[in-house]
Amino acid sequence: VGLPSRPGHNIVADPREWVSLGGSADFVPKEGRYTVQLTEELREILYLDEAKLGWVDIPANTEAHSTSKLVPGPPFPRHELRILSGRVPLREAQAGDGSSLTATLDQEDGQRFSPRLRAPQLRGLSEPTSIVLDFGPLTNHPGLTLAISGWLRFGGGMANIAGSHDPELPFPFPQLEAETAPDQWKPLRPVTVGVPAGRTKTILVPLGGHLPEGTRRLRLTYAFELHWDRIALFQNNQPAEVGTLRPTSSDLHWHG
Repeated sequence: VGLPSRPGHNIVADPREWVSLGGSADFVPKEGRYTVQLTEELREILYLDEAKLGWVDIPANTEAHSTSKLVPGPPFPRHELRILSGRVPLREAQAGDGSSLTATLDQEDGQRFSPRLRAPQLRGLSEPTSIVLDFGPLTNHPGLTLAISGWLRFGGGMANIAGSHDPELPFPFPQLEAETAPDQWKPLRPVTVGVPAGRTKTILVPLGGHLPEGTRRLRLTYAFELHWDRIALFQNNQPAEVGTLRPTSSDLHWHG
């Protein structure tokens, strides 16, 4: 609620978020009870109004992800869980300098592509960075969705204020473009890419209905310090049936 983006202007806060706790092998009960601990790690203050635990059964050969992500401002995405299926193989991924990123971005395995950083006082921002993605010829399938996994290094107010005084610095949030002919790129509007809100998370970017005819490749450009682990494309995007559980007052404990 108080992160400045430029003098006299704070980033508009989105108060809701679904946070993945992993599958049954990662999130296990302790003495028969599922326990979640929320901590304040940095200089942030947590204003917690509601907490609930949700779960979803994931069919074979599918993935479940949250729609939550950090975006430049309203309108915010509807916070829900989605089931993705029909993954399209990644043919090739290249950095802006032509180096291959295919092996790095094909699987979520801890191998990440990181950008060139700016001066220490601009930590959180990067030099302009681009990634070209080749999934083969793309059509406007209604459920076509990018699932991008990685993490964002928050720069804080100092970097944002410093950056706002330099007109040479590009807008840091990612932008997505479609290649309709060799080296002819068209911005995808109104697609909002957004970024993961903090440490390693997966964000969803629905593309259905937004691709121009003859789309050959996609290009992601940004100037944030983003460390990408996997970029995957799926043909189907369906709402998940989510079960929820709210804690009772006897389940809540505060430690200060």
